[in-house]
Amino acid sequence: MTLSWSMDQVLVANRISAELHELAKRGDKEACISYLVNELRSYGLNAHTQAYAYYVPGSDEPLRGVNIYARSHTPQIDGREALLLAASWRSHWQGNATSDEMELPFVPDDGQRRAINVRGISLLLALAKHTSSIPFWSKDLMFVISDGFLDGMQAWATQYFGLEQPNLDAEPILCTGAQIWNALALDYPADSFSSFAFLFEGRDGLLPNLDTVNTISNIARSDLLSPAVELHGLSTKGPLRFLRANALPSWVPVAWIERKWLGYNGVDRFLVGWRNILAQLRLQLAGHPSGIHGVLLPFHVDGVTIFGEPASGPYGFIELGRISESTMRSFSNLLERLHHSQFFYLLASPWRFVQIGVFLFVPLFLAAALTLKGIAVWSQLGSLRQKQRNALRRQYTKSVPLLAEPTYDEFAQLCNDEEQRARFRSYDRPVIMVLLLMGVCHGIGGVILALLSRTPIDCAAALGLGSCRPLLWILLCSLLSPVIMACYARFWKGATLLSLAMCLHAFTLLNAGMVISVLATLNFAQATTMALLLCATLYPVCVLHDRSFFRSAWYLLQGISLVLVSPPILTIAATFLPRAWLSGLDVEHILRAALWDFHVLRTSMLHILCLGYAPMILQGATACLLYSLS
Repeated sequence: MTLSWSMDQVLVANRISAELHELAKRGDKEACISYLVNELRSYGLNAHTQAYAYYVPGSDEPLRGVNIYARSHTPQIDGREALLLAASWRSHWQGNATSDEMELPFVPDDGQRRAINVRGISLLLALAKHTSSIPFWSKDLMFVISDGFLDGMQAWATQYFGLEQPNLDAEPILCTGAQIWNALALDYPADSFSSFAFLFEGRDGLLPNLDTVNTISNIARSDLLSPAVELHGLSTKGPLRFLRANALPSWVPVAWIERKWLGYNGVDRFLVGWRNILAQLRLQLAGHPSGIHGVLLPFHVDGVTIFGEPASGPYGFIELGRISESTMRSFSNLLERLHHSQFFYLLASPWRFVQIGVFLFVPLFLAAALTLKGIAVWSQLGSLRQKQRNALRRQYTKSVPLLAEPTYDEFAQLCNDEEQRARFRSYDRPVIMVLLLMGVCHGIGGVILALLSRTPIDCAAALGLGSCRPLLWILLCSLLSPVIMACYARFWKGATLLSLAMCLHAFTLLNAGMVISVLATLNFAQATTMALLLCATLYPVCVLHDRSFFRSAWYLLQGISLVLVSPPILTIAATFLPRAWLSGLDVEHILRAALWDFHVLRTSMLHILCLGYAPMILQGATACLLYSLS
């Protein structure tokens, strides 16, 4: 492919970068917006702005911002299809406030710790000037400079695609009507870089079509002057940096493994692959997008972010501009949307992936184990019922062989004692009562979700976990709900406590298997984590028929183990972990990020946690308490 990106465009990008850096240092946001709009209009583009405001609990002022966008109409096409080139005002890169005013990356002293994406925006403007003068594009080109990091693109995409978001007040988008096929986001906060990374994870674990990643990988590999390519970026690996060959214990035969199995430097490649997969699973677990492209994935726009990791060199605008132009040209050459390749995968490297048929069996096998255990408990309850009913009927039909399971009507004809009749019916499967208890548990999960949705996002970060009142209410709900439900069920006369416990236990296992199986195809990391926690706590619960103190104590311990893996207890336990394991953040800031994603990006992680996982924990703990009381 013959490219027209040259040093002339690099000089334009350098000029814009210097001017934009000066404006960013002054902190004059209005001047920056005016400069960017005028720059786009100087290229003959009709630039527009979009003001937006998010209203989140606990904030006196809404989260405001202004997006800038423009559209380059391509001659001789009808304008129904478009490509998107975007850059956010804030970078993916985080660091301390810049001490030297002339140094890039530039991090303002405003507490956000995110660098200004100076050179990423400059590259976008230079590309807008360059590509808008090329007449042979097969689709329109759209350019978006979103405010903030993720909030600006969320506001723009919500209005462009006509989605309603109750807490968002945003101006409408003027140049709509085109179906956006692909998107490329630029994140380049420093003067130079030594390698660039793919940021491909989207909201709620969504991924772009694998051919989108393959396109950029092949472009980078085919260029002899192209920088090294990696995944996620060094700044996102955090606690996973220990996965390297020289960090392994001395007793591990690294040389022998490489000589026999993995080849030269094979252990490092293997560990880097696992590091990349774990970094992807961590983002999927939180449902957090790694870049602004991730906001577009729910709208069926396949996109990635190219992130230039800040370094002392040797690469800059010339290399990143060539890769960006090649990528946009490849997207323009598509005759139909990408759909033949994978949408579910784990990337071990930019050139190697694990397909869904390999890793999806992990949560599915665990879900199958929970389901089979639920069926076994249900069958065991039926066998116990038949045994008890036969014992009761044998008192009145000693000379008649028992050929079938006795029904209540048959027993009522033989026995006139109302107490015996009630005892006969007490061994029924109490499905109605169990469904009622499950409904209460899901209602408690809804209450927890409502409390979280009204919790100020800075509550835990400002006051601490122990002083944030909504979190204390959530903790009390999680601890007291199983006890209250078990005590209430103890006075219910419809069935024995053992049959009630076994039926609730069986339904909880079946519910867990169903939820995990469905979630596995939507978010592999969340499904696997949920399956592992439930298999470690709920699966070992078994039916013991002997009545002893040991039996009651054993069920109490199993109930406590289930409570210990409830969301509020796991949050408290995370405060005792080293901060390095949590990417250098404390639990309060992680909780703030989860609430911010819930309100601004509309992620579903809290819904799954409160309406899917927490009710099963409450149901299992209640069943254990009923076992101990029976």
